[in-house]
Formats: sequence, structure tokens, C-alpha cells
Amino acid sequence: MKTLKLFACATLLLLSACVDFEEEGPDVSGIDTGAYLTAVKMTDAKGNDVVVSTNIPVLITDANKQEHLKDPSNTEILITVKPETDVTNLKLVGTLSNTSSAASISPKMGILADFSSPRTYTVTSYNKKNIVAYSVRVIKGQ
Repeated sequence: MKTLKLFACATLLLLSACVDFEEEGPDVSGIDTGAYLTAVKMTDAKGNDVVVSTNIPVLITDANKQEHLKDPSNTEILITVKPETDVTNLKLVGTLSNTSSAASISPKMGILADFSSPRTYTVTSYNKKNIVAYSVRVIKGQ
């Protein structure tokens, strides 16, 4: 009987060692697998809004309520800023679409960066199946 109890304990111990106790991620039930920006905001080093206008790729929703870029070949975001703006020291913040709320953006937004040449921001869906690389170009208005 003692041998049977030892065998049962050893078996349970071995089985528990094989179970994967991975931490759970955020609850994304009901969230789609989107990777889309719907708006952007840009400020200078002092936090002043410098945007005159923005042109961001159009997002459409199909009959199945899935979001898609209207033109997948166009992922350029064009931001026109005030003429006196120092484009080498700007902060960009993006708004994710409703179905992209669990997506990640790389590199990180919300930090001062040099926009004297186009910068690429990659939005990756939570399940990593959808990836959109946005090219952000800043020009000075007149």
C-alpha cells in the first residue's frame, strides 16, 4: 500500500511538472486582428500642436465588419506642419482603429524624433498576423 501511494505521488508530481503554466495575456475577446492607424497628432518639443493638415490612408469596413485599407499599396501618412516648425524635434502620436486596440506600434510613438526625412512606423496586430508599415512624411506648409 505504501508503494502504491509513493507511485501515485510520483506520478502526480511528474504530471504537474509537464503542465505549461504560462501567464495569461490581456483579454482580447471580441477584438479583431487589425493593425491600422486612423488618426495622428503631432506636437513640438513644448507640446504645441504644429499640424496644418494630415492625409492618412483610408480605412474601410467590409460587410463582415472587417477593417481593411481602401488601397493597401498606399501606407503613406503625409503631415503638413506650420512653416516655422522645427521638423527635427517633433512628437507623433497615433490613434489605433477600433479593431486594432490590442496592436503594437514600433518604434514607440510619443517621443521626440527627427522628421526631416520619412520615418516608418510598423503597426502589428495582437496575433501578429497583420502588419502595416506606415511611412510618415512631414512637410512644411506655406
